[in-house]
Amino acid sequence: MHEIGAVHAASAGFLTEVAGRPVRQVTVALGPDVDADVVDTTWRMATKDSSAADAAVIWTRLDDLLSCLGCGQDFRGTKLDRCPVCGSDGLVIEPAEEVTVVGWLPGN
Repeated sequence: MHEIGAVHAASAGFLTEVAGRPVRQVTVALGPDVDADVVDTTWRMATKDSSAADAAVIWTRLDDLLSCLGCGQDFRGTKLDRCPVCGSDGLVIEPAEEVTVVGWLPGN
């Protein structure tokens, strides 16, 4: 449920950006530890009385940036992913945003 604040912040910023213009589609990216069902419900509640209320929502995933503990190579993934170079564990050095709007299409 930690996603709720991040969803409200992302939707508020997005709605300010569109400034009441009709929105046909919005693409929202979620970090690896985010519950998509909680985000979906919260997003729909946060945008229900806006020009984006009927917009199609496309959900995508964002990965963290990790540094391999074996070879030092940086790579994108989740905290449980192994280094694609040597197969060792990685340490998250740059967490992905929890919820962020990455694009939108205006309506007619």
